[in-house]
Amino acid sequence: IIKKIQKQESAEKENKGEPALYSSKDFLKERKEWEKFYKDNFKETIDLSEVKIPVRPKGNYRLLIIKKDLTPNQVFERCKELFNAWRYKEDLNTAIVKNSRNPKEHYAVWVQVNQEPDPEYLNQSTNQADPDMKIGVTLLERLILEIKYFEENKEKKQNTEKHLDIKGITFCTGSRGAGGRVPGVCWDGDGSKLEVYWYDLDNCNPKYGLRREVSYTNPGLTGVFSN
Repeated sequence: IIKKIQKQESAEKENKGEPALYSSKDFLKERKEWEKFYKDNFKETIDLSEVKIPVRPKGNYRLLIIKKDLTPNQVFERCKELFNAWRYKEDLNTAIVKNSRNPKEHYAVWVQVNQEPDPEYLNQSTNQADPDMKIGVTLLERLILEIKYFEENKEKKQNTEKHLDIKGITFCTGSRGAGGRVPGVCWDGDGSKLEVYWYDLDNCNPKYGLRREVSYTNPGLTGVFSN
């Protein structure tokens, strides 16, 4: 344990404020699980052995690995194959005009493990909690998280146990649509389908909020997804 702490502290110093990195020898099980995830869901064989993984933050976090060149449209179509799903904008790739992270390469993020949005950000609008797109998940990450959560809970009896955001809505503050609005994702009120909608940046509600992410890099706020 002491060696692990020393290793993390040393890495943090070397990265000068950036999240410290685990080596390619760390999280081998999780890397293999995500390789299987993409093989099962998107019929692609990929190698995630060299993906940079930032040191796990304190708290109840889980690892997401996002595949290179993955798009929201691809992930949403997979959602539709697994369960009912609806989107306000038919083409999510072009509806999203800014992302804090784009999958130009495979990358890893840590997100808090909650069925609902992170408690500390409930009842905060996007303008209050993440106006600069620095701490929240992107729409792509939120949709991947939905599939992963469903896979792990699909044997449960109630739909409300199989999906995220049953009571609330996750503002995907790492993404912006045309006009500056923020995409939001939830399992709709009657418990029948996943919904992707758009919200004003000042919209707030005691059940709405963001999901915090921790990643190695923030490659900027430019670029849209190719079809």
